[in-house]
Amino acid sequence: MTKKHDDKGETLDENRDIFKTWADSYVGVSKMWDESYLKLYKPWIEFMDVSQKMADLSVNAVPKKYKEFYDEWMKTYQNSFGRFYPVSTPAPKEALEAFLKSADESKKIYKSWMNEFEENSRKTTEALTSGADPAKYKEIHDMWLKTYEKISEQLLDLPAIRYHKETFENYTGIPDFYTESFLKMSKLWKDSYTRLYDPWVEAMQKLSGNVAKISKGEGTPETYKEFYNIWMQTYQETYGKLFDSHSMKPSKETFENFIESTNICLNLYKSWIAALEKISDKMKDNSKLTTDPEAYKEFFNLWVKMHERAFDDFFEGMPMISPLKEIMDPVRNASKIYSNTSIKMSKLCMDSYLRSGNPFKV
Repeated sequence: MTKKHDDKGETLDENRDIFKTWADSYVGVSKMWDESYLKLYKPWIEFMDVSQKMADLSVNAVPKKYKEFYDEWMKTYQNSFGRFYPVSTPAPKEALEAFLKSADESKKIYKSWMNEFEENSRKTTEALTSGADPAKYKEIHDMWLKTYEKISEQLLDLPAIRYHKETFENYTGIPDFYTESFLKMSKLWKDSYTRLYDPWVEAMQKLSGNVAKISKGEGTPETYKEFYNIWMQTYQETYGKLFDSHSMKPSKETFENFIESTNICLNLYKSWIAALEKISDKMKDNSKLTTDPEAYKEFFNLWVKMHERAFDDFFEGMPMISPLKEIMDPVRNASKIYSNTSIKMSKLCMDSYLRSGNPFKV
């Protein structure tokens, strides 16, 4: 009986210790959160409480009061968000020189657009008043298309955008990968659009001539044949790359190819799962991660390699992608730019944190 009573007492003590540990942890976390909250927001709260200064400023609006208000605001900012986002204070002369340079470059670009618009308008007016033939109309049409295409490309690289890129780099100390990546992705999108739809535009112009003849009752067997050949050629140059009517027919070879493609996809998925399991195993040793930042860097590098491998496998090893290689290449290039940009930004953050000597908390 006594032994049972002692066991019960030990159980109660054990439960009491567990509860005490939980309570201490909760109190510790709450205290840490409260201290962090006060450090971040207390300067702003104190600043907002200085309502008398604001009232005096509204009544006695003199330069001295404005300066006091600005100094107080800067002090508050530096004590809070200034730790994360330092205030950019470029020299006034350098800023003005940059503005002037950007304005001069922009003026030259806009002036070249105006001159080109005027020249295009003059040629278009001459063509319309002189009763030019359809070939001349097409030439004028292509001229306008080239002008707008040129302007659309220059819009993505205006001096103001380049100045913004320099400002971002000077302000944060981090290269502006996103602006450059957006420019490259926009050009790739345009190239893929041109590759896919230009054949249709050219074909529709040819088909329109045949349709006009047929609608006027001037259709001959040769006209119908030419219409059919143009349509088939256009189909093969565009959607024929996506859907092959011959490959749609059921056959033993088609079924075997389907099974082989499925097995390849499954093997790729299994390799990705294995890589994720390896990463998961690395994360299990939390105690090592909290004391050794290099261990976290090792985990990060492993994640990057897995990400890059999965990306390459998707576009190179997937059987369903290979027939669409020509059309999917721009998509792959644009995705690669986005992926590399994200990895570069992540590596910069990782290196910056490791250099600070603070281990990651997991």
